[in-house]
Amino acid sequence: MKKHLLWIIPCISVLLLGITMPLSENYYGMHSTLERLLFIITFYGFPIWFFLPVGLFASIIAIFSYRKLSYKKRLFKWTKTLFIIVSVFFLFINGSFTVSKFIFGNDPFPRQYYDELIATTQDLSAIKNGVFKMAHGKIIRKGDSHLVEYDNGDSVAFQVNWLDNGEHQLIHQYPSNEGSDTLLVKVTAITDDYYECYYKLGELAGYDKIEIIK
Repeated sequence: MKKHLLWIIPCISVLLLGITMPLSENYYGMHSTLERLLFIITFYGFPIWFFLPVGLFASIIAIFSYRKLSYKKRLFKWTKTLFIIVSVFFLFINGSFTVSKFIFGNDPFPRQYYDELIATTQDLSAIKNGVFKMAHGKIIRKGDSHLVEYDNGDSVAFQVNWLDNGEHQLIHQYPSNEGSDTLLVKVTAITDDYYECYYKLGELAGYDKIEIIK
């Protein structure tokens, strides 16, 4: 029975985690299939791949216990026991999230969907041209030019195409005519010191607060 529990419990835990916590905006913001695959394996597969650190911990405990058994048998015994205990703990946590979301209607991992956002109807003149500060660099915007200069020295040039109200497209043209990427952005609020916006990442929206420098 313990042999079956070894995999049944973590698999149920992964299933509950998957239906409770859908893919995040971080996933949609990744540019390569490899990045997305590693994200899914690392995050959603956590209840299974946690077997590795459990085995490492069990290898230490096995040195000091059950001396009548061989070290190999002690290692297997402790690994299975600890993994089941940890798996039950994860199952309890993920089960609680599932009950909270589907029984009580309290989503522990709320998502902001881009299409649900309403763009601002404020005057956009203060943000169409100027220099702006973001978390990891600055933006220089003039006319249809949108240049992002990162703190690490890298820079990326975009073309800005303003749509209705505060929504606009940032179009990045790759060199050598290799194609382009278009990022949709909605500005939702503008103050004298900053503006708030959301980037479209799949169906979701990623939030950013941009400081107005000049």
